[in-house]
Amino acid sequence: MKHILVVDDSKEILHMLQLELSDEYDVTPVNSGVSALKFLAKKHTDLILVDLEMPEMDGIELFTEIRKQNLGNNIPIVFLTATTLPGIEAKLLELGADEFIAKPFVPIVVKSRIHRLLELYDLKSDLEIRLKEKSDKLEKMTVNTFAAIANVVDSKNKYTMGHSLRVAAYAKSIGKMLNWTEEELKNLYTGALLHDIAKIAVPDKILNKGDVLSDDEFAVIRQHPEMGASILMDVDVTRKIQEGVLGHHEHWDGTGYPREIKGDEIPVYARIIAIADAYDAMTSDRAYRKRLSTEQVIEEFEKGCGTQFDPDLCRIFINMLATGYEPEYSEEIDYNSDEKRENSALLSQFFKTFTEDIQAANDLDDMTGLYNRKGFERRVIADLNDVRGGYFFMIDLDNFKKVNDTYGHMAGDIALKKFAEFLKESFGDDNYVCRMGGDEFAAFVTKDYSKEQISDLTQQFFNDFKQKMHSDETYRHLSVSVGISHFPNDGESFESLYKNADKALYIVKYDNKDNYKFYENL
Repeated sequence: MKHILVVDDSKEILHMLQLELSDEYDVTPVNSGVSALKFLAKKHTDLILVDLEMPEMDGIELFTEIRKQNLGNNIPIVFLTATTLPGIEAKLLELGADEFIAKPFVPIVVKSRIHRLLELYDLKSDLEIRLKEKSDKLEKMTVNTFAAIANVVDSKNKYTMGHSLRVAAYAKSIGKMLNWTEEELKNLYTGALLHDIAKIAVPDKILNKGDVLSDDEFAVIRQHPEMGASILMDVDVTRKIQEGVLGHHEHWDGTGYPREIKGDEIPVYARIIAIADAYDAMTSDRAYRKRLSTEQVIEEFEKGCGTQFDPDLCRIFINMLATGYEPEYSEEIDYNSDEKRENSALLSQFFKTFTEDIQAANDLDDMTGLYNRKGFERRVIADLNDVRGGYFFMIDLDNFKKVNDTYGHMAGDIALKKFAEFLKESFGDDNYVCRMGGDEFAAFVTKDYSKEQISDLTQQFFNDFKQKMHSDETYRHLSVSVGISHFPNDGESFESLYKNADKALYIVKYDNKDNYKFYENL
């Protein structure tokens, strides 16, 4: 049971509120700000109702002291006020109050406001927990995990085995010459480990081609920096690591790719990884040539200083080579063990599982827990190959803006979450439900029902919607508009089904909403 602390110097009001609220909440009444502070120092509450005007310590002073002492920074605080002074409402909101209720008040109004506020804070807490769980899961990835991923990528080509691990060691050595901190070195090392991560998606026939690549094949290769940075957007790594992956093929003179930026526009991680990457290419055997000697490598870097490479970093690395540079490999990673090579299948499976976990997390809408557009599309496309028939629903939550305008955006968030729960209940686990964006949703029914059956189910959907959503006064003015297309009659692809269901939805909204239409009836 939720707890409410009521602070008011009036015995009558304390008694009345305790009487009205105690059927749903555990209520503690206190008659002063001092008593409230003593209570909060020892016990937890879920919401505070506080009188604005009290002797010794008024409501604003109590509010300020609560925040100052960190006694309830996340606890919603509602002011009870009988004052009619101009600007008092704005002042309370500016202070950070969550709500204010004018005296004399109607008990049922107080109860309704409390109920909505607690729902809002539960939603906020739920979202924070889900985001933290997602973050904690991704943070478990260690350097060894990144190394395993790099090994899987590099193993696609016999000439690049260990490439990413070596590039990481070279990059870290350059960072040490710059007197970088351990944290910076760790991030640089990770960025270098993952600089070619997107090559996992490049066809083996291109990576293993012993001849010169065609324009189309090279165009595929050139996509890997952007693809890699995109993958890392879903992983808990710093922006500098993403920038290093994105920019490691940029050239100092602006002739590189993918963005053709130049000079100091290129992030420093990327400039360092570019040197380390080139060094490993020069000192490794390739199908078209043998590795270069140290003298030849220095000569190549001399040519590239100020054109391909950052001239200052390039000079530092040339000096390292000239004075007998030996890379320092990480002790916790065995780069060349037989076990590492023999376990390539396990590494591949790990990478597959890892990417699937990331994909699953990114296929869900954080607000509602439904599929997002990307995840929904992927699953519908997969099912279109296996089902004989199905129905694509485009669903719009009408008049949603009114909720935001009248009750605030957090109330709107609750409406979306309630509607999402309703959609999951209505369509069941066998079908797919998605939040396309904003107040627009979609669903795909995978069974080959008749049109009459779908009509009956849709009508039941409308009846259930009114019963569930309209039971709360806040959402009584909401309605739904639905457009439906049929697979395969109205389209055999996701895009065609989506387009045609959306057309039907548009007609419904044009015809005063709160209805549904099949595309074939347009």
